[in-house]
Amino acid sequence: MKKIILLATVSVFALTAQNAFAASHAKTEMMKTEVMDKAAMMKKEAMMKKEAMDKDAMMKKETMDKDAMMKKDHMMTSNYMVKSGDSLWTIAKEAYGSGAMYKKIKMANEGISDDLEVGQMIKLPK
Repeated sequence: MKKIILLATVSVFALTAQNAFAASHAKTEMMKTEVMDKAAMMKKEAMMKKEAMDKDAMMKKETMDKDAMMKKDHMMTSNYMVKSGDSLWTIAKEAYGSGAMYKKIKMANEGISDDLEVGQMIKLPK
């Protein structure tokens, strides 16, 4: 009878130890999953931050490129204020020595009409 009780006690301890191990293992697996989820979230946040920084850098570069183009455009042209009696032909003749160069003025001033207004500012390419 003592052997049976002893066997039953050993069996209970073995089951308790097995259950404790299983619970510990389950808790460990759950903690691993949480750590992996947190790592994945941190990686995603880092990627989003990098994308935002890349976008910022690209926008700054575009702004710098536009500024450089405007400076270059400004250095390559001069401004002229239209006077009474001016036409693209007369302005080209005065600026370049030939009225036929009016096309150069027209190209530098997109959308310019042939009907100039007194006081209108136009660009004269150099």
